[in-house]
Amino acid sequence: MLQNASLHESTCRRAGNQQRSDYGRRRERRRWAVVRCLQEAGIEAKADVYHVNMHAFDMLRPDLPESVEAVRKFEEAFAFAARHYYAKID
Repeated sequence: MLQNASLHESTCRRAGNQQRSDYGRRRERRRWAVVRCLQEAGIEAKADVYHVNMHAFDMLRPDLPESVEAVRKFEEAFAFAARHYYAKID
């Protein structure tokens, strides 16, 4: 949070944007750290990163090329997991 209320409004906006981008970078580093730890443990893992400006973009904007790609990759990964990691029910 900004402590100096006398800062110019544009400075505040830039500071806010910087905080959000710092948060995004920290979150992305954590995501890759999890993937790296899984891989080091011998578990196949990967993460797809889409640089869009909203959460759940694939549902809110299904017409975006990024959404189409994200849904396709998710469905492929789910089908792979269903074939390889789920127990068969008799």
